[in-house]
Amino acid sequence: MSTDFETALAVAIEEKHVYCEKTVLPQILENYRGLHSCALNLLNILTKKGLITADPYRLDKKIPDIIVPDSEPFNEQERSKEIGIRLSDFERILDFISNTFKLSIKTLTIDRIKKLLALNSTFLWNSLTPNNTKPNSQGLGVIIQSILQGKDGLTKNMVTDILSNASKFTSKINTSLKEVTDFQREYYKYTIRQDILPKLNLNPAVAAKNLDAVVQQIKKAIISIDRKQIVYTELIGELVNESYGPQKETSQAALFERLKTVSAQPEQKKTPKINTRAMLMDAVRIFSGLAPQLEAINYKLIENKNILASEHNSFWDKIKEAFKKAFNIPDKPIQYDLTIIDSVTQMQRHELLDFQPFVDDLNRRIHLYASFSSPDLPGYQKMLKISEQDICEFLSKHLSDCQRIMIRLTALDTYFKTTANSQNKNRIKGMKIELTAIKNTLIKSNQYKAEYTSYIEEQRQMRQLGIIHDDE
Repeated sequence: MSTDFETALAVAIEEKHVYCEKTVLPQILENYRGLHSCALNLLNILTKKGLITADPYRLDKKIPDIIVPDSEPFNEQERSKEIGIRLSDFERILDFISNTFKLSIKTLTIDRIKKLLALNSTFLWNSLTPNNTKPNSQGLGVIIQSILQGKDGLTKNMVTDILSNASKFTSKINTSLKEVTDFQREYYKYTIRQDILPKLNLNPAVAAKNLDAVVQQIKKAIISIDRKQIVYTELIGELVNESYGPQKETSQAALFERLKTVSAQPEQKKTPKINTRAMLMDAVRIFSGLAPQLEAINYKLIENKNILASEHNSFWDKIKEAFKKAFNIPDKPIQYDLTIIDSVTQMQRHELLDFQPFVDDLNRRIHLYASFSSPDLPGYQKMLKISEQDICEFLSKHLSDCQRIMIRLTALDTYFKTTANSQNKNRIKGMKIELTAIKNTLIKSNQYKAEYTSYIEEQRQMRQLGIIHDDE
């Protein structure tokens, strides 16, 4: 190999490495977080509607690494259970990727990328139909069809939006993974050039006459160094052709073409103007993910309230109820004495919560937030017409409101679990999963809002310093 080729290749590999770490991998992570939000929202909707059976072992399952959910065929009678488990597993693995797994060139090996691609095809979002040949997509397709053919317009709109976004996120992830795969293939060949070829001390003229023999020599050398090292015969063949083959100049040119980065474009004098309204609308769109999460919680609140109420159904309770009806005495409002814990100081205080007004407020928020889930809905259109400052103030107010609601929901979750008698404790529906989902949605929406605020402030300061002007 020529020294010029080796030098140019080292530079290209390093540039592509930096590009993948700083540009491609953050895009993959962001899109996986978006896909996770879609999966979680869909899981909550289908569970709340009773269309799938919640996985009873969900929180006990540990995710040590990227794994692919089961895709084996199942009996039609087991659809609700199996899709419930597989969609739950899919969401949990996406959560692991989004919040625990360290995405880097070192960890994103070729084999791991294959697992991610298989994971991404667990559900084929563009073809969730009863006729799909893939068991998971066919099973989920039957369930989705029952929603799309139903009369619940709000749920129908939310599910349609979720499927559309899930498809977009998956497509973007797969495109980015292909780019990382291309780099990993070239990096694998590069390490062989660095670590193996110098030890073989091959004569270029002799090697050119028997390329297959060179491939075998390289494979033996790799195994002799580390028997556990994966040997990719196809890539070694490419390397040999690039180094000693009759068309090596053409092969080398193709190699450098594959290592080009998307960002390698002519430098422009003016930086494209950032669409600040779009930044805010992204925060609003993410906020809409609260609708199915709050809807699932609202359902559980009502169920838990009814369970507690059933404990007061003795003979004397029935006499009291009949007496109230006879004399038109209104029912007392349902109030719960909650223990609120300050997250910073851990100090406790008591708060008397009026249950029905609280639930009514959640219902209003569900309908409001759901109206932001699609550009075609009235809520989204209304947001587009108001000023950026008003959008920002709306987000600030509702982020703050939802934080306070989260505190009360957490206290309610504890209240129901501790107040129910021993016979009913197992019937109480916990809200830990939904509360975690709400927290993640609020964090993500707030991040977009914070980026907007930071950018606006940066622009203001630059104008004050005369670095930029209003027409830029």
